[in-house]
Amino acid sequence: MRSRTWWTVYSLERFVALNTGRVLSVRDQAIDTALPSPGTIDQLTEREAKIATLFHAKSVWLFALMIELRKIAGRILESIYIARDGDGRCSTLTFQDVCSITDDLHRQLDRWKGQLDAADIESSREGRLMKIEYYTMLMHLNRPSPAFMIPSQNMVAVCSHASSGALYQWAAILSEFGINAVCRCYRHFHDILMAGLVRLYSDWHMQRIAPTSGSVTRPEDAALCLDLLSKGIANINDRSLAKFQIMFSRLKDKVYGFRYAFDEENHNPFSQPAEMPMSAAGPAIVRDQAGSADFPSTEMDIMPLGTEGREDYLSQMSTIFENDMLDIDDTLTTWYGSVLNDIGDTGSMRMG
Repeated sequence: MRSRTWWTVYSLERFVALNTGRVLSVRDQAIDTALPSPGTIDQLTEREAKIATLFHAKSVWLFALMIELRKIAGRILESIYIARDGDGRCSTLTFQDVCSITDDLHRQLDRWKGQLDAADIESSREGRLMKIEYYTMLMHLNRPSPAFMIPSQNMVAVCSHASSGALYQWAAILSEFGINAVCRCYRHFHDILMAGLVRLYSDWHMQRIAPTSGSVTRPEDAALCLDLLSKGIANINDRSLAKFQIMFSRLKDKVYGFRYAFDEENHNPFSQPAEMPMSAAGPAIVRDQAGSADFPSTEMDIMPLGTEGREDYLSQMSTIFENDMLDIDDTLTTWYGSVLNDIGDTGSMRMG
């Protein structure tokens, strides 16, 4: 029981730290407590087993798998979101170090997802919630951060994939279990909003910063996010949250270049793009002939930030900075200079 209590608190602490930016309370290297293992304490009554069929079948396996994901969350926080000095440098890690850590974190997430997929629980509520946490970790790892203030095209593609995956998993839970299973507190609302903002950033980046012939934006995901936010506000019963929905709607208009009508008095969108069919229950989820929801593919190639990937990333950054594709502010310029200093390529620094 002490072991389980410890890992429960650990899991909560890692979750809170990543979402608030707090320093980790204890490093993994200082922990030698064994992970929970099945025991008599896990035996459910017949009534409990009918209610919690997945927990009855998997015992503490779900708990142990979530602990591992929260460990990865802590590693993301203490490496990708590590504080930087005024000159843009990180005193403990070089840019090459961060790239190596990022590649390792991607490998850890791949292994974690492989374990989840092998369990064949993806259609269950618990499986969908765990998949959402996986997508959330991908977004934290690849969105703009102190380590990568401007993400690479590959990172943006990962964010695009992960935000869509999370939003559609929420939609599936909403369709089957109702809004209370999706958004019943401020933390749930925050997670949905964050995924939606990552969706908008990804599409803005693909249009403005790195447009290619193969770039595909997903305005229908924004409509899905707005629907989830609207239903969440009603379920939480806090109309002050509507300001975030209005903000999201206006950002969406800027990104996609067309207007969604928005009733600010009633805080509800009253028109949607033709690409996203709507029903009384919200955005329609496309289903195949077997009735399974048609979600974005969960498989994608992620380019490692080893030597070749790192050179490709730096090439993309030099194009952005040297061609003035953005109104680069001083913080970004300082960060770019520190990256070049780390790799000994000060000759490529953008001259002010």
